[in-house]
Order: sequence, then C-alpha cells, then structure tokens
Amino acid sequence: MSSNGWNSESSSDDQSRKENAENPWSMDDVLRRTADSGQADDVLETIKYLQSNNPQAKPSEIDMITRFVLALLKRRYPDLPLKSDKVLTMASTIAQSLVEDPVASERMRLLWSQLS
Repeated sequence: MSSNGWNSESSSDDQSRKENAENPWSMDDVLRRTADSGQADDVLETIKYLQSNNPQAKPSEIDMITRFVLALLKRRYPDLPLKSDKVLTMASTIAQSLVEDPVASERMRLLWSQLS
C-alpha cells in the first residue's frame, strides 16, 4: 500500500479547498460538492423537513446538525434503532465533525440558507 495518500504536506486537494473557501458558491456548486452517488435529494429533503419543524434553528447549532444526521440516517436506514446509545453517539460525533470542519460547515450553511 502506498503512503502517498497519507502525505501531510499541502496537496492539490488542500489548495482546492482553500480556493473554494475564498469564493462564493452557487447552489449548483454546493449541490455538486455535497452530492455523492445520488444522495442529494435525501440531504435536501431532510434539510427542508428540519426547517419546517424548527424554523428558528441554525445549521451552526450542534443540536440541529445532530438532528439532521439522525433524520438522514432514518431516511436511508428506516430500521436503524435511532434511540440506541451507539447510534446517538455516532450521530453526535458526525454532527460535531460537520460543525467543526470549515468546508462542511460552510456547505451546510449555504444549503440551509438557500433552501429557507
């Protein structure tokens, strides 16, 4: 296995992320970057659902992003036991990562604001 993928030095992906963080994104850009293997509809529908049930909520709130992760998981895996401690811990960890990652946080903020 090559260690090239683990190189901690600046890569073209890092440069691309920096450039993207400096440029305003259109809705098409956000969707293209967020969508993978046809899951964009689930993400958009989940955001719309959360907005309708929580009109004052913000995508920067860890609680709201945890709800987003749980709602998305429920959509994708209807039989998943969402009240399980393991699932709740996993959702919270994912939400924390989304809030703390500048690129993910900005994508969520843009999606959220453009869908409201």
